[in-house]
Order: sequence, then structure tokens, then C-alpha cells
Amino acid sequence: MNIRVGTYYEDPNGNIAYSYIWNKQQLTLRYEDDTVVNVTENELGEWKERIDLQDYPNSKDPVLPYVFDLLFDLKRMSDLKDYINRYGKDDDLEEIMKNHNIKV
Repeated sequence: MNIRVGTYYEDPNGNIAYSYIWNKQQLTLRYEDDTVVNVTENELGEWKERIDLQDYPNSKDPVLPYVFDLLFDLKRMSDLKDYINRYGKDDDLEEIMKNHNIKV
């Protein structure tokens, strides 16, 4: 079985968790509510790897498209809101937001 760190997995109940530590005995995953679970390789056989996901479904703080990180070092919607509150919107930021249909 391939164990992937840095990807999302779906547990047997349909909940999504993010994998971030593999110590060769168990995989540590975090749910969006910050609940942490450790799963052995055998237990992980009941989970489904979700390489199709880039973020938690219906995330409370969605990941922004990569261009925001590339140009402004903004990774999540909360980062964008904080940035706008501090610095306002310039023409470049407004154009990128418009292109990605993001409203704050």
C-alpha cells in the first residue's frame, strides 16, 4: 500500500482528513475541526485516498487559487480578508479576484 503524506483521505464514515505524518507505523491525519487521528497501515486499508481534493469539502477557510500565493503570499480566504483589511485592494488584486470569481 502506498502511504501519502500531504494528501486527503476519506474515512469509512465519509469524513475527510488531511495526512501529515507517517512514522512507518501509523499515519497521522487531521480533520478540519483539528481532531487528530492515528491510523495504522492495516486500518488505512478501510480509508479512501482522495487525490482529487485540494482542500476540505465546504471548508470554513477555503484555499485560494495558486496565483494568490504566487503573487501575494496568500494561501487561504482568511489571509485575503486580512490583507485587504490591512492594505486595501490594488488593480492587480482586484483583477485576480475577478478572474477567479472571488468576492470579499
